[in-house]
Amino acid sequence: MAPPRSENPNEQFRDVVTRCSWENEDGQEFLPHTELEKLATEKKVSEILRHSLSRLKSDFPESDTSSELFLEELTSFIIPNSVRIFLTLVMIEQPWLIQSFRINGRQQDTALPVPKSKAIVVGDRTVSTIPPWTPGGISAFYDQQWTFLSPILTTGTFSYGPFSNRDVLPYVQYKPKDGSYHNSKGYVEEERNGSYGVVEHRVIHADHIQLLDDQVTIRDKNNHHRVAVKRFSSNHKTKITNEARNLDLIRQKVKSDYIIKAIAFYEQGGQCYLVFPWAERGTLQEHWMHGGYESERTTLDKDFVAWFFQQLSGVTEAVAMMHEQLIRHGDLKPQNILCFPDTSQSSIPIRLVITDVGTAKQHVISTEERRRQEKSATTTTVSTVRYEAPELKNHDIDTLSAMSKTGKSTKQLSRTFDVWSLGCIWTEFVIWLLYGYNAGYDQFNTATEGNQFWQDSQGSHAIRDVRVTEHVNRWLDHVENLDGRCCTKTALGGLVSLIRTKLLVVEVEALHKPPEQSAATATSSTVSTTPSPSTSSPFWKRRPFQAKSGRGQPESRPATADTTNSTTTVYRATANDATRELKKITEQLKRNYINAAGQGNPKFTTGPKLLPDVPASTPYSSYIFDGRPAPEPEKKGKHLRDRLGRKRAR
Repeated sequence: MAPPRSENPNEQFRDVVTRCSWENEDGQEFLPHTELEKLATEKKVSEILRHSLSRLKSDFPESDTSSELFLEELTSFIIPNSVRIFLTLVMIEQPWLIQSFRINGRQQDTALPVPKSKAIVVGDRTVSTIPPWTPGGISAFYDQQWTFLSPILTTGTFSYGPFSNRDVLPYVQYKPKDGSYHNSKGYVEEERNGSYGVVEHRVIHADHIQLLDDQVTIRDKNNHHRVAVKRFSSNHKTKITNEARNLDLIRQKVKSDYIIKAIAFYEQGGQCYLVFPWAERGTLQEHWMHGGYESERTTLDKDFVAWFFQQLSGVTEAVAMMHEQLIRHGDLKPQNILCFPDTSQSSIPIRLVITDVGTAKQHVISTEERRRQEKSATTTTVSTVRYEAPELKNHDIDTLSAMSKTGKSTKQLSRTFDVWSLGCIWTEFVIWLLYGYNAGYDQFNTATEGNQFWQDSQGSHAIRDVRVTEHVNRWLDHVENLDGRCCTKTALGGLVSLIRTKLLVVEVEALHKPPEQSAATATSSTVSTTPSPSTSSPFWKRRPFQAKSGRGQPESRPATADTTNSTTTVYRATANDATRELKKITEQLKRNYINAAGQGNPKFTTGPKLLPDVPASTPYSSYIFDGRPAPEPEKKGKHLRDRLGRKRAR
C-alpha cells in the first residue's frame, strides 16, 4: 500500500523535483531546464511561502510578513531571477531563507555557484554572520545548488568554463532505438599532433543544447542529441585554445552543410573538451573499407552518380568558402571526411562533411602584403604525407620560403594546397567507385606504399622537376582510356579529366607565375598532365572533358596544349574553379546532356559491391599492378575505326 500523500507543499515540491531530475553518466543529478521552468510557477512559489510564514515571522521579525503585499513582493523577487536559489532552499528544507537574499543585497541566480570556501555572500556579509543561517545550512546549500546549475550550450556562446568537478554536465545515458539503456561513452584513441586525444560518443539532454540552423545531430529514442566529445590534456592548452578559436571562426563565417560545425569548447578537471555532432557512419575511409551499407547497393545509374557529384561539389565548395575567409585546411584526407545521415537524399542517405578544421590556419593579411612585410605565411600542422601537395617539399625553391624578422624560416603555402589534396581524394573515390575496395582502392594504395601522388627527379629540389607519379598516371590512364564507364560525354569521364587537368597540377600560380604571362592566361589555360607511355599513341590520346553550355553546345574553351611541345604553364585550379566545373558536370547530367557513366564491358558496369567481402573484378590488372606495359588496344581500335568507316560510307 502506497504511503499517504503529504499535505505539506514543501514536501510535495521536493518529491516532484526528485522525480523530474536526471542522473548523468557520473551519477550526479540535475534538473533539466524545461522541468525547472514548469515547476517554478507563481502559484507553487506562493503556496510554499505561505506554508513558511511562521518561520518568516520568527527569523525576520523586522519584516512585515503578515501583509499580502509582502508575499507578492517576495514572489516577484524569486520569479524569474532567483528561481535556482529558491529551489535550492526548498530542497534543503529552508525556503524562508530566501528573505535573507532579498534584504541583504538582493542577490540573484547570476551569483551561483557560490564557492564553499567563501560561503554565501549576501550584500557585504557572508551568511554565516546572518542569524538565520547555520554552518550546516551553508554546507547543505553548497552541495544542493549544483542540481539546478547544469550548463546549457547555446548558439550565442562557444567557450565555457572552466567548470569545477562539482558542475553537473548534462550527459545522459544513451537509449538506442531498441529501448535499452547503455552508457554512451565509446572511446576511439587517435594520435593528434604528437599528443593523444580521445573521442567519446556521448548524449546531451535535449534541454541543454541549442544548435545553429546548419548544425544537425542524431537523436536517440528520448530525442536527446548524440555528440562526439574530443578530450585533450591541458598540457597543450595553448594549441587547443587556438584550435577552438579557429572552430568558432568557421562556425560563424563558413555557411555550408559540408563542413563540421563545432558545438562548444570547455574546460573541466584540468582537461579541455570540444563538442561536435556525432557522425554515426564514421569516416569516408571507413565507408570505403567496409563497403557502405546494404540499403545503398546500386549501379552507376543517374541517381547514384548525381548523389556522388553533389557530395564532391558540396565538399569542394566548403573548401572554397574556407579559402574565402583566408583559411586553409591543410590536412584534407578520407579520414577527415565524415559520413552523416541525410534523409533528404533519395538515392544515398549520406552527406559527406569535412572535419578536423580546427587545425586550419587563417591568413590575417594577403600573401602579397605579407611578403612586403616579410612576415611568415600561414602554416598548419604538417598534413598527412600521402595527400600533401608538391610545394611541401623539405627543400624547395626560394619562393616557398620566407624569413621572418626573427630569422625563422617558414613555409608559404597557397590555399590551393587543399585543391591538390582534393584531387588525391577524388582519385581514390573514383577508383573505389569503379572497382571496389579490395580490387581497387586497396590495390591502388598498396602499390604506392602510402607515398605521395607526386615524385621528383632524383637529387632535384626544384618544383619544375616534380610530376604526378607514374603509378597514379597509369591508373588514371586506365580509367580514362580503357574503362568504358568513364568515356567522353559521361559525368565520370568529365571528373577524371578535371582531376588530371585542374586538380593534380604541380604548378601553383601564386608562387610560380611567370612574369611574362598574363593573369587571364595563367588561370584559364587547360593543359593535360604529361602522358604516360600507355597513352602516348595519337589514336588513344583523348582530349580533356569539355563542359557544355546552353542547349548542349560545347563551351568555348582555350585549345588543349600538348605539354611535350608547349611552354605554356598550367596552374592548379582554385577551389572556386573546381566547384564551378563540378557543378557544370552535375547540371549537364541533370539536363541529360551527358550520361552518368558509359556501358563498357558488361561485367564491369555494376558499381562497387556495397557489402564486405564482395570485391569487384578489376580489368587489365596484369599491367596496372605489376608495372608491365599496357596491352595494345588493337581490337578496340579496329572496332572504332570500322565504325567510323561505316559512318563515312553513309
